[in-house]
Amino acid sequence: MTKSLLYSDSALTLEDSIAAVIQTEDGRYLLQQRDTNPHILYPGYWCCFGGAVEKGESDLATLGRELHEELGLQIGRRTPSFLSRSRFELPHGLPTHSRTFYSLNLCLDEIDGLTLREGRAMALFDPDAVLRLELLAPYDAYPLWLLINRSRLRAPVFS
Repeated sequence: MTKSLLYSDSALTLEDSIAAVIQTEDGRYLLQQRDTNPHILYPGYWCCFGGAVEKGESDLATLGRELHEELGLQIGRRTPSFLSRSRFELPHGLPTHSRTFYSLNLCLDEIDGLTLREGRAMALFDPDAVLRLELLAPYDAYPLWLLINRSRLRAPVFS
């Protein structure tokens, strides 16, 4: 990864976005390696599949559209589960925006039937490999960590 991709002068648009944490029945996660286009956030990084919310579009409509555009996946009657939402409030008049995550389980036969339509690559990673990826988009790292470590999470106890 060249420094110029990370520190480009290209203008970026900050928008609300939706992403799918896709997990297989054997516990691996399907991730996309982003293009090296300097006009996108985190060029060349590994990330969850998803994208920007279009005006008037619901979360699940966005998720379905993006997964179809990027993978040829039809969500159909599946119901993705809400996982988390991160809200980014920025200074200097920059727009507040959010990234919402849904988890989606797919069987390996479904993964084999997918076609990468956007990005440089797609690959399955076991949980340890996901958390060790050097180029994992930071906004996707935390929800992935939460899902992988869900058995350890506890609500705070107030007395």
